[in-house]
Amino acid sequence: MSGPSIDWTIKPAPGKMASVAIYAALASQFDNTLGKAAAQKGLEWYDEFVQEAKDVPGSHPNIDLLLRILDEGVEAKITVSK
Repeated sequence: MSGPSIDWTIKPAPGKMASVAIYAALASQFDNTLGKAAAQKGLEWYDEFVQEAKDVPGSHPNIDLLLRILDEGVEAKITVSK
């Protein structure tokens, strides 16, 4: 890992199912570790919600994490609960 690591768990809940699907796909493609390449891919998938997350920090914590990975060089080990 290139920088500090964060443990991130995402659980299925109303209003979170798109994030669960995105993070499950990222976990599968990137061996449960989110680095810069995974974060960039995730932001592409979140598409129109990225600008809202930038405009209102905290409104989309799963997008905030991806932005933090790109901005700060941290990595995250992710767990997607079923």
